[in-house]
Amino acid sequence: MTLRDPERQSPSWEMSAAGEMAVAGRSARESQAPWARLKAHSLVAVLTRICVAGLGFLASVLVARWLGPEGKGVLATLMVVPMLVVSFAELGIRQAAARAIGKGLATAAEVFSAIVGLWVLMSFLSLSIVLGYAYLTGASRYGLAVTAALAAAPAAMLMVRYGSGIALGQQWIGKVGFSQTLVGVVNLLSVVLFILVLGMGILGAVLGRLVASAAGGGMFLYWFVAGFGWKWRWRPAVMWLLARRGVSFALALFVLGLNYRVSILLLQLFVGPGDIGQFSLGVNISETLWVVPSAIGMVIFSHSTGAGDAKAFTKTTARIARLGLIAAAAVAAAVAMSCDALVGMVYGQAYRASVPVIQLMLPGIVCVVFFKILNSDLAGRGHPLVAAKVFLGAIVVNVAATCLLAPRWGIVGAGIAVSISYALGSLVFAREYAKMSGLQLTELLVPRMEDFRGMAR
Repeated sequence: MTLRDPERQSPSWEMSAAGEMAVAGRSARESQAPWARLKAHSLVAVLTRICVAGLGFLASVLVARWLGPEGKGVLATLMVVPMLVVSFAELGIRQAAARAIGKGLATAAEVFSAIVGLWVLMSFLSLSIVLGYAYLTGASRYGLAVTAALAAAPAAMLMVRYGSGIALGQQWIGKVGFSQTLVGVVNLLSVVLFILVLGMGILGAVLGRLVASAAGGGMFLYWFVAGFGWKWRWRPAVMWLLARRGVSFALALFVLGLNYRVSILLLQLFVGPGDIGQFSLGVNISETLWVVPSAIGMVIFSHSTGAGDAKAFTKTTARIARLGLIAAAAVAAAVAMSCDALVGMVYGQAYRASVPVIQLMLPGIVCVVFFKILNSDLAGRGHPLVAAKVFLGAIVVNVAATCLLAPRWGIVGAGIAVSISYALGSLVFAREYAKMSGLQLTELLVPRMEDFRGMAR
């Protein structure tokens, strides 16, 4: 089959005949049993995320115990800018690629060629930004090796994120899961080697993330070369189309990732590295509630990009969101009651100050579970900017509340600020989702008996 050449056509998102056939086939399958297909793919994704979360938990315990609260605070501070750079440099390519393939707007091979070119460009830009940040802020004082690892980390992370976009467009849920698991395994082994055995401290933690991301990205590269062949061509038209469509996704991801990281940046004005380490651990533990919703959201996004009956798919998404909210609330209650003993037993008494942060953040974290599931559908339908607009307001609330509460109550005040901003943002987004989907807000929020009967089928 000959690939169409976008450079001989006007740069548009019109479907090719092959794309139309692919989408028609997918739409037919979706209309036959959307709930059954979602359950099957969601089960794979959830089991994978639980496995990955377990590996990440073990790695975080080792890092926290060996670095201590102050070292963990320094690590969290150093990683803020590289992670923000990744959110920006991703350009929404993961979502744009999945949508382009899912809608039949470009072939997977064309998207692969375009993404290779984009990865080279954005990796160079990311490297320059992180090096400039390290020089201007004095982060380079931690050594040349730490600076180099921080600068190289975004390129490796982008390999994984770009690659998952192509895989999701193909609905390769199992391959995405395998890559994520590989990243978790390599990160844990790297932490053991670099921190415990070699005693490399903060450098070892950064290197672990770098090596793990490179392993996951390399796995995607192997699959794509095996599936599409190494027939790389410079495709500026497709690159431009992905970037243009991806800008809205990129803005949404950047805004969503900014809420917690802006708290880290602001806390540097009010507390020391040790307290930031406590806050970072509290956030990490609280956000474990997002493991399952994030996995389900990934599947929803993949299916939503090619859903034939958008209205039926919206009802399915709403059902999943309601069930997810109930489950998250139950788990949050258990975590709130047990986190005091859990933190002391697992992380050590040095981290007991993180317990109130966990407890105060849980209400907002539960609300975001509902948001994450709904947003996956809306983003898959091509409306990612709704989340960006809503959470820009939430960030303003977070900044104002942190500046008001942190000077007096430190990391506890910051935890309250984050929780308030998450809850408000999620509620406003739910209202917007209901409006755009032709639903009443109560219809979206209130559980029904059929939700539970659907789970049993």
